[in-house]
Amino acid sequence: MEMTRLEQMWRLFGMPGLLMAGALLGMLLVSALPELFAASLRDLASVPLLGGLAWGTVWWILNAWKLYCWEAGTWEGSCIFCGGHMHSADGVSLCLACSTRREAQPLA
Repeated sequence: MEMTRLEQMWRLFGMPGLLMAGALLGMLLVSALPELFAASLRDLASVPLLGGLAWGTVWWILNAWKLYCWEAGTWEGSCIFCGGHMHSADGVSLCLACSTRREAQPLA
């Protein structure tokens, strides 16, 4: 069963996007607490939340780079969508796990 484009994008960008959204939501919730109640909590919570936001951003950028290389035909090795093994035959690469196909790109 071949994955749709939407499923492929969800696998690539879903978890980094959820991580970034969760970190931003956490920042909003911590900043909305009353000033006297949360002075120390705000200081303690800001570091892991900023770390989660940075991690999600870097993860998203790396997946965008993998997608760019995949579509340009320069990605070698495992499938970028599921990490499965690729089988190449007759100019077509096929993922043995998720059945994603990619035509071989001619070298310039």
